[in-house]
Amino acid sequence: RDAISLLDQCISLGSKSIEYDDILSVVGIVNDTFMTEFTTAMLDKKIPPILENVNRLVADGRDIAHFVSDLVLYYRNLLICKSTKGHCDNLIEVPTDVLDTMKRQSGKISQDEIIYQVKELSALEYNLRWATNQRVLLEVTLIKLCGSANPYDPSIEDRLTALETRLQNGD
Repeated sequence: RDAISLLDQCISLGSKSIEYDDILSVVGIVNDTFMTEFTTAMLDKKIPPILENVNRLVADGRDIAHFVSDLVLYYRNLLICKSTKGHCDNLIEVPTDVLDTMKRQSGKISQDEIIYQVKELSALEYNLRWATNQRVLLEVTLIKLCGSANPYDPSIEDRLTALETRLQNGD
């Protein structure tokens, strides 16, 4: 019944043929290209493109909670790629081009940082259930993950302070 209901919703869009993106739109989830581009912006810590993608996500009527759940799964896949040193073909069920992208992306981030981000995104996933404005909570968390609040990406000032403390203590 669910499949028939989805088919009816896709037909009501009015196009002559039903495409993969039409189905994703009805269900409220994003495609693989959006997810890989979004994650690339996250790994590069480029806040403007991240916020533009959040805006696109909301404008397209996508489900924010489902997106965050998919993002947690995507980071899980990055962790598998990282921890198996790229030998993860049988462990991750995604198209080959997406898996190749994940392998490249996993080289840009440490295992500890992936774990940190999974924990933060999982907490966000839980908190979205009670949020009156899910978009704000999503944006704040994403900015936090890209900023100096991330313990695995300390700012220059934090690093300098740590070095000064070590020198004063004779370490």
